[in-house]
Amino acid sequence: YLQAQPDIAWQRCYGGSEIDFFFDAIPTMDNGVLATIQSISTDGDLVGQTILPGWIVKFDSNLELDWQKFINTDSCGYDLMQIVQLNNGVFVFGGSGAGSACMGEQGNEDFSLVKTDVNGEMLFHRLYGSPGSETFDSFIHTMDGGYLITGESNSSGGDIPFHYEGDMGSTDAIIFKTDSIGNLLWLRNLGGSGYDGIVGNPVEVTRGRYIISIGSTSTDHDLAGSGITGGTRWIFEIDSLGNILNENFISNADITNSDGATLIINQNIVSVGMGNAGSLLFPAPSGHLAEEGALAFFDTSSLELVSMIQWGGSGYDAFRRYCRAPDGTFYFLGFSTSSNYDLPGNNNSGDASDYWILATDSNFQTLWSRNFGGADDCGDLACSQFDGALVYKDNMLYAFVKSTVPDVLPDMDIQCGHLNPGEDTDTDAWLVAFDLSTAIPEADEPVDAFQVYPNPATGLLIIKSKVPTMHNVRITLLDIT
Repeated sequence: YLQAQPDIAWQRCYGGSEIDFFFDAIPTMDNGVLATIQSISTDGDLVGQTILPGWIVKFDSNLELDWQKFINTDSCGYDLMQIVQLNNGVFVFGGSGAGSACMGEQGNEDFSLVKTDVNGEMLFHRLYGSPGSETFDSFIHTMDGGYLITGESNSSGGDIPFHYEGDMGSTDAIIFKTDSIGNLLWLRNLGGSGYDGIVGNPVEVTRGRYIISIGSTSTDHDLAGSGITGGTRWIFEIDSLGNILNENFISNADITNSDGATLIINQNIVSVGMGNAGSLLFPAPSGHLAEEGALAFFDTSSLELVSMIQWGGSGYDAFRRYCRAPDGTFYFLGFSTSSNYDLPGNNNSGDASDYWILATDSNFQTLWSRNFGGADDCGDLACSQFDGALVYKDNMLYAFVKSTVPDVLPDMDIQCGHLNPGEDTDTDAWLVAFDLSTAIPEADEPVDAFQVYPNPATGLLIIKSKVPTMHNVRITLLDIT
C-alpha cells in the first residue's frame, strides 16, 4: 500500500507575508466547499485588513473561488474555527472573539457563535466567557436545534460561575448549551486544580444525551474519585441539562489525551487521535515506538476502552482529522516524523513533521499511506499546533492545512507561497488537491477462489469457497440496480 499513494493534482496558497492557515472546511449543500482561514497578514490577499479577521472562503463545485467575506468590525475580530451548515443552508461558526468593541465581550478572549446566511452575510453573533481567557475546542448542532459548545477557561466571572484554582496554567473544562439563536441555557465547569481540557468533540448518541471526554492532570474536585494519578481521560455521558449520567476514568498509560475528532461507528464512540505504541491493553505492532496515529473505540454503554488500532512508525505520529467517502473508505489526516513501517518517508529525515494521510477501507484495513510537505526545520506545522481539515469530493481529496513558507520555491511538495525571505515563522493557508484515481494498488494474481451458482439467482444461491477457513471472507450481495 505504500506504493499506491495518490498524486498531488494541484495546490493553492492564501494569505500574506505573516501567519495564515486554514481552520476548517466542509462540503456545502450546493456541491461546493466552505473554508475558514486565520490570518494576521495585512498584505497579499489581505490588503486593507487592519484587525484579525474571520476570513470565510467559498469554493464552487470545481474548487474555484466563488466568494469570500471578512467577519469583523473596526475593533472586534472573530476566529471562525469550526463550521456547521444547517438544513436551511445557513452557516454557523464556533470559535473565539476578541477586541475592545466586541458586543457582549467579557474578557481577553471569549467563546463565540456566529451565524451567516448562505452568502456569508452575518445574521447574529454572540460571545460567552469571563474576564480571563477562554479557549474554544468544538461545538455541535444538537437535535433540539440548539448548540453544545466545549472549551477551557482560566478564570471566573461573567458567564463562568467559578474556577478551580491551582498552579499557573490550571484550566477548567467548560461545557455549555444554547438555544437556536445563541441564548445561554446552562454552563458547567468541570475538572480540578490541574489542567483540564476537552478531548475531541462531543457526540449526541440520542436526543439530549451527549458523550464528552476530558483530558486531566487533576486528582481532586471532580477527579477525586478517579483512582488514577498522572494523566487521566475522563469520559462521561451528560443529559440535556448538563447532569452527568455515567462516567469512566482511563489512564494515559493506555491512551493519550490528544484527539482531533470523535464519531460514532457501530454503537462505539471512536476517537481519532494519538495512541501509545507501548499501551498495555492495545500495543502497536512490534517495532513501532512513541506515539501513533490511532483509532480508539469506547463502548457507548460502559464507556470502557474496548479496542484500539494504531498506525505509524518509530517516530512521533498522530491523526487529527478524518473524512469518509460514499463507498465507506476512511481518510485520516495528521502528521508524522516517521519514515518506516506505515510511513513511506519523511522530508526532514525524521527531525520534523510532515503531513500524513492514511486511507483505509470500512473495516480499517490499510489501502495506502503518504506523507507530504516541505523540508523546513520547523516542519509543516511551523513548530505549532495542527489546524485544518480534510474533505472528500468527487474522487478528489482536499487537505486544507498550512505550509511553512520557504525562502525559495519549490520546496519538496510546496509549490506556492507568499515569500518573505528571512522570516522563519510565516505560513500560508495551503490547499492541496489529491487525485484519488492515481492511487492504484498493484494487482494481485487473480485467484479462482469461489464457485457461485446459479448466477443470476432469484431464490437459492450456492457459494463454494476454496479459501482456507482461517481467512476472513466478506461476501456482498447486490440486486440488479
